[in-house]
Amino acid sequence: MRASLRGREELAARVQQALALPTKKEAEMVVDTVVASLEATLLNNLGTDGFTLKLGSFGKFSVRHKSGDSQEDSVHGRDHPDEGSAESQICQFGQPAAM
Repeated sequence: MRASLRGREELAARVQQALALPTKKEAEMVVDTVVASLEATLLNNLGTDGFTLKLGSFGKFSVRHKSGDSQEDSVHGRDHPDEGSAESQICQFGQPAAM
């Protein structure tokens, strides 16, 4: 069984217990409804730069619009120009870039 299915089954069992639902099927419907609602809310706000959906003790989902001419440095979290752009220059360590 895939890990995501086991995780979803565990989540449904916890929802069933927390809400005192009589059947596993009802708990699965609640989980499906919540997940679908999260997806719909995020999709409806894709055009809103800076939109944030914060779920306490779980996480924060944010919509960030970025221009297509830069890439984020995954180590430092800074943007830098794409390697193919005119702004990007290759130079040896310690040497100024030739213009």
